[in-house]
Amino acid sequence: MNDVLVSYWSGTFGDWLRYFIAEHDGFAKFTGVTTKIIKERNDPEYPNFSFHCNKILELEPEDTVEELKSQLRSGKERQVYKSSLRQIYEPKGKTHSLLWNPENYYNNHYDLRYYNIIRETDIRIVFVNLNPLSELFDSFVRRKIDHTPNNIMSEEELRDSFYRSYIHNKYPKHKYNHVVEINELAEYNQTEYLNLCYFLDMKPLDNWKYYIEQLEKVKDPSKHE
Repeated sequence: MNDVLVSYWSGTFGDWLRYFIAEHDGFAKFTGVTTKIIKERNDPEYPNFSFHCNKILELEPEDTVEELKSQLRSGKERQVYKSSLRQIYEPKGKTHSLLWNPENYYNNHYDLRYYNIIRETDIRIVFVNLNPLSELFDSFVRRKIDHTPNNIMSEEELRDSFYRSYIHNKYPKHKYNHVVEINELAEYNQTEYLNLCYFLDMKPLDNWKYYIEQLEKVKDPSKHE
């Protein structure tokens, strides 16, 4: 069965989604799961789902599919990865997103090289979409504005860039690509959940709503212990 890569912009609850997916049958479970901030794990400044082993695929612009394959774990259980990719354009930090930077819509620069490398394999990509008109997006904004020390955007700029990216940037279509509206999952949308299960060939959980409830632990940093 195919491994999974969750592609998401930092702060849009992608690690919670990886945890949720890995709780299904056939996946290697994450260990040491906590929502406490552990600096030794390089956790962000806001509550997040954190694991002993992050299962990160790291790529630089000059890397090839052979480098990617050398990082894949062997075994019978499926893995749920995220990426750490050197951005091609400024700012040249690392990102978990295979494609564009939704905080930088007006520069309109993104490169398909990382996506093309992944698409040389049978890894299933789950692209995380976050509707800027949703309640979950408001939680994301609070993460960025109030709890991210290196943030230089105003709330108005952040909302505007995300909104335009959400409307205009479209993910490539492929049989091994799927776009999940993470705000719909957060609102217990069963159709959104079943579509994800169908794409990943995984049996739905009877208690799937329990994992949605777990998201509440990290939605509001001001309420976190």
